[in-house]
Amino acid sequence: MKQIIDPTYGRQFRKMRKSKHINLINACGNITSKSSLARWENGADNLSWNQVINLLTYNHIQLAEFIRKSASKNLDELLNPMPSHTTLIKYQF
Repeated sequence: MKQIIDPTYGRQFRKMRKSKHINLINACGNITSKSSLARWENGADNLSWNQVINLLTYNHIQLAEFIRKSASKNLDELLNPMPSHTTLIKYQF
């Protein structure tokens, strides 16, 4: 079975980590490797929710804020989907 990867959470973590001026190496703690964290942040891999919660705690990021910001991003995309291709039709009256 092919694994589905949702890049939303890793990207949100990276945004919040960078806003706190925490580099990738320091963000890892003993929770995951630098390469695993980088892949997750770039949407190329998943982390377990246990690892995500430990990373949030270690980096002093509130779980509620992380979920709210991540969900807000997902909700915006669901409510305002961008079509994969757009066709403009010009009507003349």
